[in-house]
This record gives sequence, structure tokens and C-alpha cells, in this order.
Amino acid sequence: MREVVIAFTTDRALALISIGSIGSAAKVAAISIAKLLEDGSDLVRSSAADALGELGNASELVVQALLSRLSHKSDDVEVRSNVVEALGKLGNDSELVVQELLSCFTNESELVEIRLCVAEDLIKLDRFDQDGISVLETLFPYGGRDVGFHARAILQSITKGKELKEN
Repeated sequence: MREVVIAFTTDRALALISIGSIGSAAKVAAISIAKLLEDGSDLVRSSAADALGELGNASELVVQALLSRLSHKSDDVEVRSNVVEALGKLGNDSELVVQELLSCFTNESELVEIRLCVAEDLIKLDRFDQDGISVLETLFPYGGRDVGFHARAILQSITKGKELKEN
């Protein structure tokens, strides 16, 4: 019986990935997919978040569903990082979204991996400032070499972006 449940969960996740790969042509499915952010399976929730980011439907209902899922600190890292990435892909720079992302980014008890994903979103939304750079620099020593490398790469992309804007 357990094998059937695992297969069913995997099938649902694969279906979500397929729908997400269709892109904006499947925007109408976003409302139904947003409901799957509440599914009992991490794999399904993660795939739903990924699909929502790919679909590009930034309706209030979809954004609210993603923000609600972001507040679930007990979620798997992949679920939460896919939620953050979806918010960034949707490009919604409303004050509510930006405030939630900033709150997540500056929260020292938040997982470093999630804070780095949020930093990338804030850069995409052009909402990353000098305070953000200071917070980003504090992440260098955490999580081993990969995290420090990732934080430095983000910082370099910010620096390159400023150079491009100045020229």
C-alpha cells in the first residue's frame, strides 16, 4: 500500500512539473495548483510552487498562497526555496511581497539557504539596498563553503549590476 501512495505522490509531482513547463499557456491552472501548496506531501508542495513560478500567474490569490506557504517554517527546505523562487519569477514587487521577503531575509533564525534565495529575489525586484548587502555579508561564514560561495556570488552580481547601471 505504501508503494502505491509513493507512486501516486510522484505522479502528481511529475504532472505539476509538466504543467509548469507549458508556461503561460497554462495560466488558468494556477488557481488549482495554488491549492496544492497545502498538500500533505513535501514533493507535491515543492512541485506546485515550482509550477506556479513557471506559469507566471501573479494573481492576488496565487501570491497570497505562496506567501502563506512561506510562513510555514517547518516545511522542507526545497518547498520553501521553491516558494521563494516562484515569488521572484512572478516579479510581484508589491509592498506586501517585499515586506515578507525582507522579513524572511533579515530573520537571523531563518535558514541561510532560504535567506540566500530571498536575496536573489530582492535583487530581481530591484529592492536590495546597502542594508541588504550588510546582511548578506554576515552570511559568508555560515553553512560551509558552498553557502559562502553563493553569498559572494550574489554580492558580485550586485556589484556588476551597479557598474552596468552607472555606465
